[in-house]
Amino acid sequence: GAPLDFGLQTVAGTYTVLATNSTTGCTNAMADSAVVIIDTLPSAITGPSDICEGTTVTYSSATTGGVWSSSDASVASIVAASGDATGVAAGAVNITYADGTTGCLVTMPVTVNALPVVSPITGVTNLCVGGSTTLSNATMGGVWISADATIASIDASGNVNAVTVGNTTISYAVTDGLGCTDTVTVGDTVTAYPVVAAIGGVASVCEGATTTLTNSTPGGVWSSATPAVATIDAVGVVTGVLAGTSTISYTVTNYPGCSTDVSRDVTVNAIPAVATTTGYSTVCAGTNIVLANTTPGGAWSSSDGSVAVVGATTGVVTGLVPGTVTIYYTVTGVSGCTNNSAHNITVGPASAPMAVTPASSTLC
Repeated sequence: GAPLDFGLQTVAGTYTVLATNSTTGCTNAMADSAVVIIDTLPSAITGPSDICEGTTVTYSSATTGGVWSSSDASVASIVAASGDATGVAAGAVNITYADGTTGCLVTMPVTVNALPVVSPITGVTNLCVGGSTTLSNATMGGVWISADATIASIDASGNVNAVTVGNTTISYAVTDGLGCTDTVTVGDTVTAYPVVAAIGGVASVCEGATTTLTNSTPGGVWSSATPAVATIDAVGVVTGVLAGTSTISYTVTNYPGCSTDVSRDVTVNAIPAVATTTGYSTVCAGTNIVLANTTPGGAWSSSDGSVAVVGATTGVVTGLVPGTVTIYYTVTGVSGCTNNSAHNITVGPASAPMAVTPASSTLC
């Protein structure tokens, strides 16, 4: 019942275990035999012993039908069926080829070399037709290339000339002493100056009020030359801040450095000054109070006519039902701008009649 050990056999042949009784010398051979076959190794691997990060090479063997593998796929990966290996990261790795029938292996040590470190390309990469710029790279010894010189050309010093509308890729390639090359790229766009429509809308506004300017050309940006006078938001809404004039611009940019803007002056008109409203702040339902304001020419109004009403020219407030209401005194200036003074009123319930009890029923 114990396992039978044939030992390490290095010669092909047929082997049988013979058991011998150490006391009697009697022997007994196992009923079957083990056949040891010495298989032939696959043919040697051919291919480069050094590859670069990111580079793909193909390894081969004269023995067909085998399977390729890498001892460390984080350093170099390989396609099992084809032998196409790609350098992943700098380091050492073993590329192995296994015979598909016998499983016998051959191995080749491979070194993956790091790519040279190349700085990013710096400089303006968007130009208008006919424009020029200079790109640069802090890594020395590289070569500049334009993928399409009919759109934008570049010389050995990085000088770019915009030729015609379109897109091209500018590359800077550095090769080290091991033959590894790394390339950094930027997209370079050449465009025509955009055509922008005129600004529409009302170009005057009161302090604290808004007006909306429009432009039918999409994608533009609004700006105000004097935000202390007037501001403008992203959708063209102008807010008057202080009486005066500010130039409002609408700028459309195809790409940085290639933009067209149109502008329009917006006048901010001052709002009239209004004195503080004086008078009672409470009134009973069914009774009146009188409010006053020293600024002439204004008009009175109520925020809720169901709670209290006010005479437009008199300032007489009549409480209707309990609640709160705001009474406004609004003054309109010569430019049409308005300002108001707000006065909050509380309307109480109507007072019940009080019974009068005389102290005496007789009089002299």
